[in-house]
Amino acid sequence: MSMLKTTFNAIGLLRESTVGMIGAIICLFWVLVALFASVLAPFDPVSSLVPMQKPFTENPAGGVFWFGTDLLGRDILSRIIYGTQTVLIYAPLATFTAYVVGIVMGLAGGYYQGKVDTFLSFVSNVILSFPVLVLYILIIATIGASGINIILAVTFASAPGIFRIVRGLTMDLRNREYVAAAQTRGESALWIMFVEILPNARGPLIVDACLRMGYVIITIGVLGFLGMGLPPPTPDWGSMISDGRKLFPVFPHMAIFPCIAISSLVLGLNLLSDGLREISLRD
Repeated sequence: MSMLKTTFNAIGLLRESTVGMIGAIICLFWVLVALFASVLAPFDPVSSLVPMQKPFTENPAGGVFWFGTDLLGRDILSRIIYGTQTVLIYAPLATFTAYVVGIVMGLAGGYYQGKVDTFLSFVSNVILSFPVLVLYILIIATIGASGINIILAVTFASAPGIFRIVRGLTMDLRNREYVAAAQTRGESALWIMFVEILPNARGPLIVDACLRMGYVIITIGVLGFLGMGLPPPTPDWGSMISDGRKLFPVFPHMAIFPCIAISSLVLGLNLLSDGLREISLRD
């Protein structure tokens, strides 16, 4: 009941922001597509049917290729639909894992300060000194391309940025009266960090998480485009764009439709984060 009440409260808050509601609707659309992929997809996403068919072409065996087919004769619409599952599994997992690592580092550095903060800040600065895309490529090229390795790469590259945000918030909140009261009661450092400080820092972190998940979706697409994403024949929007660019002048639909899918989902997350930030500023 409490989770349901929280959900309704969140929806009620989003209604205060038109931008946020539009973003939430776009994100909800893609979530529903992922959940009902087996119902919505007209064909098997990995089956070779009729190669290089243009949109709205009828399949001789029955059905319509609404978005056409690719070089191997696989239905593009079906692959986009099933590719939504891939994106909405690995992007949230990678973002969540990066946040777990970044939050732990940020709380420790901001609360303890001193040598702990100096060491963690140094490690973060070293990682952040590398261009992000180059860092992703180096990691994937070293440990191999797979879903788990993408999560590890995103966590390694993104956690330092999250650390900086959490560290700054912790250094501000650790001087508040409720933290001093907890220290007076004899609460442990872990209790103070995760019960007193972290909940009061959730607003900026939620907004950043929406934006960061959009960056992770783009990253997964870029890695797939470079051939370093999920191994085939897994439906992957980035690899679909890479395959489609080879025949773009003749069959532009092969690349355009996956591009629209990535752009719309990232746009939805960006609008949602803008709406959440707008609501937080009102409060």
